[in-house]
Parts: sequence; C-alpha cells; structure tokens
Amino acid sequence: DYDPVVVDHVANEMVLALNALEEDFVKAEEEEKKRLEEEEKRRREEEEEKNKLWEVEKMRQEDKLMQLSLDTTPEAKGKE
Repeated sequence: DYDPVVVDHVANEMVLALNALEEDFVKAEEEEKKRLEEEEKRRREEEEEKNKLWEVEKMRQEDKLMQLSLDTTPEAKGKE
C-alpha cells in the first residue's frame, strides 16, 4: 500500500512538471514561428530589392539600345 499523502505529493509534482514542459513547448513553438516569419519577411525584402535592381539595369540597357539606335539613324550619321 502507498501512503495517500505521498501519492498526492508525487501526482502534484508530476502535474507541475508537465505544465512546465507544456509552457516550454509553447514558448519554443512561438519563437520558431516568429523566427520563420522574420526569415520570410527578410527573404521577401531581398527579393523585392533584387527585382528593383533588375528593373534599374533593364532600364539602363534599354536606354543604351535607344542611344545606339539614335546614333545609327541616317539623321545622326548626316550630322557627323
């Protein structure tokens, strides 16, 4: 036979330990979710920056092509 006071005490200690584990698990889960959200935000920002740089480069290339085509028109050649 077990002493009911000891059984009750052990049961209470187990409940406290399980509650602490659950709190730790929930906290870790929330931290992981936050980390993933921050990582996703950073990835989107990097992608947006890359797209902006690509657009700027695309416009530069288009400007170069436009300038080349203007330089090779008969009017431009006649002015030389």
